[in-house]
Amino acid sequence: MGVRHHRELESWQLADQVRAAFLELTGREHIRKDLEFCNQARRAANSACRNTAEGFWKYGHAEFARYLNIAKGSLGELLDSTDEALQKRYIKKPEYDQLNLLIERALKAAGGLHAYLLDNPTPPRRKKGKEKSLESGPG
Repeated sequence: MGVRHHRELESWQLADQVRAAFLELTGREHIRKDLEFCNQARRAANSACRNTAEGFWKYGHAEFARYLNIAKGSLGELLDSTDEALQKRYIKKPEYDQLNLLIERALKAAGGLHAYLLDNPTPPRRKKGKEKSLESGPG
């Protein structure tokens, strides 16, 4: 059986890990004073999760793929946020590398799902009650 909830998707789970990492980062006392950096990073991290979730609940592979494309863009934006954080000395190189690795994993998962959605047609919707009538047999 397929995925029944967006939280089951590896791409959402990894994006959520990225979000948690950026919420922790932007919550640090010496960083949270930089409101522009914090707001931008939080918006991008939230966007990756929210667009993956929203796309999942839309019907149709092409539409879901469009939302994943937006999520990938937000993850890409976070790669730049790690560059900024390193330049501003909010983080050191090991943490920078760790964040980038996590973001890259999320990008790879989103990219793989995006490719799958574009390469496979949307399955037909099941009609409610159809299964019941088949189980009950004729007449």
